[in-house]
Amino acid sequence: MSELELMADFSEFSRFYDFVFFMCRENGQKNITVNKAVSAWKLVLAGRFRLLNQWCDFVQENQRHNISEDTWQQVLAFSQCVHENLEGYDPEGTIS
Repeated sequence: MSELELMADFSEFSRFYDFVFFMCRENGQKNITVNKAVSAWKLVLAGRFRLLNQWCDFVQENQRHNISEDTWQQVLAFSQCVHENLEGYDPEGTIS
């Protein structure tokens, strides 16, 4: 698959990922529950995010508030830039 095809594929997936967040929201809510977010991540990021199980476990154990759209988007960005061995992770950096 060419780089252009990969970019198009990611762009399409990103739109789908946004749609999933929208569909998981309760009427009038801006955020989604941790349980809904984890369930959705396990469905849509399977095979795309090598740290998915560790991430979901961490969120279930530590997240006390609902998941915002910003957090939802950051997870997708994080899944693309950080490898299983955490190469690419900069604790002082920002995710772009």
